This record gives sequence, structure tokens and C-alpha cells, in this order.
Amino acid sequence: MRASLKFTAGAWVAASVLQATGSPAAAADCAGYALTIAQTGGDAYDATAPGPTIVSLRLISATGPLPAACADAPVRIVAAGSQPFPMRLADGTRTLAVDYSADAVASRSGQEVVLSATARARLAAGQDAVVRFADIRPGQYERAGLYTSQIEVRAGDQVAPFTVQTRAVPVMRFEKDFADGVETVELGELSEGARRQVTMMYRSSADLDVTVRSDNRGALVHEGGEEIGRIPYQAELDGTPLVLQGGEARLSMVYGGAQLQSRRLRFIVPAQTRLPAAGRYTDVLTVSFTPF
Repeated sequence: MRASLKFTAGAWVAASVLQATGSPAAAADCAGYALTIAQTGGDAYDATAPGPTIVSLRLISATGPLPAACADAPVRIVAAGSQPFPMRLADGTRTLAVDYSADAVASRSGQEVVLSATARARLAAGQDAVVRFADIRPGQYERAGLYTSQIEVRAGDQVAPFTVQTRAVPVMRFEKDFADGVETVELGELSEGARRQVTMMYRSSADLDVTVRSDNRGALVHEGGEEIGRIPYQAELDGTPLVLQGGEARLSMVYGGAQLQSRRLRFIVPAQTRLPAAGRYTDVLTVSFTPF
């Protein structure tokens, strides 16, 4: 933190001008000043986060301490050019919506964010002011990428352009019945075969690598062990056959949009030519989604 002097030699010169001309002193005015701006929060966005992603801006005088009158110069943050306000972070045609919240540093007023008197005094003293500029709403599963918005920070008549940005990271989350990531499929009596289907609900911000792993290599195994009974079955994911005899199948899925997505996992047990041993048959199928 740097201290600032309250008087300068120039103040005495200004006083003599005032006496000679009878007009306000130039040194008592502050039409505006240059700011240095840095983004200190919100550079990465995770749609699965429970709360908003806070975009913070650090402002500080570019020339150090300023005349005391500069504390009265308004400091405002506005959208640049013809961009709408409230601001939206954009990646091409895709956007992330934001909200604004007031605190002791700044608050929204109409089409701009305005710094408080306390924050302006800090800037005039050569200290920084950290503005909670915007909150990116949680749960926006727009495609992963770099989202930006052009703003202007105006300190009096001085304008500083700045690019606010956040990188939406690839994420995926199960929803509804699959929210806990576990589902049990009961196939019933197997002697005459069986068909069952489950629908997996999820949201994703990216393409997905899908790995399907079968503990029993594509077969239902008797509770007493494989030597007592083993019944092969077939599995499909959205109509694509899963070859599980090697223990694992892989496939890819393209990004389907920000809305809720669904995928159908189907199990087919052929009719048995020989009556299987009585008992319970199971397999554990693990489906892993990796966003990229």
C-alpha cells in the first residue's frame, strides 16, 4: 500500500492564479484519469458448480496517487459499443447469462455498474478497488470454449477498454433417476429370454468419450459362480451394439446442446435352449462418460 501526500507545490501556484484571475483553479479539477484493469476472478466456468461463478475486476490508478478531487470523478463500467446490458459472455452465437449484485464497492444503476464513493476514494489514493462485476449463473451447459465480452471502464472522461473472459470447461452430470450414478435393472425370468431398457438422463458441455465395462465380459453369472451358470446377453447404447466379450467397449458421442440429454441403454437376453440352473444371475455394467 502506498501513502499519498495531501499538499503539493502546485497547490500554492494554483492559489496565486485564483487571486489573479478570479476563476477556479485548474489543480482543483479532475476531469478523469487512466486506470489499469485486471480480471482477478471468474476466468474458468464449471456448469456443475452449485453457485455462481464470480467475475471480479481489479482497478487501480495507472499513475499512482491522484489529486483529491479525483475521488469525485464518477467511475462507471458499461458494455462497449452496441452490446446489450446486462452483459452476456459470448462464444460465437453461444452465450452465458450473468447477474449483478451490489456491495460496498459497486452496484448496478440502469445500463452500467457504478463504483461507490469509498471505492473512488481508494482509487484517488493510489489504492486498488476490487469490483464484483458479474455473477455467471450456474447450470449453463453451453459448449465448452472461451466466452468473452467487451466492456469500457470510464473514470471521468477517460475510457479504458477491457475484455472480460471465462473459459467454460468440459463437464458432464447425470440427472433425475441417474443423479446418484447407480441403477439396477431387473430382467425377470430368463428361461424365455428378456428385453429391458433404461434411459440415462444427463447434461454435458462437450463431446463425450464413453467407456462401457462388463465385470463378467457380457454375461450374467450365477450367484454361486460361473461354473454353475453363465448366460450371455447383448447390450446396445442408443442402437449401437456394445461388444463386451473383451470386458470393455468404447464409443464417442457428440455434444447435443445445453438442454437435458438422454441415452437409451438396452439389454437383450436370448431365449435359452437349455434350462439354466435355478438361482440369481447378475453382471455389473459400468458406463463412464468423459467430456472433452
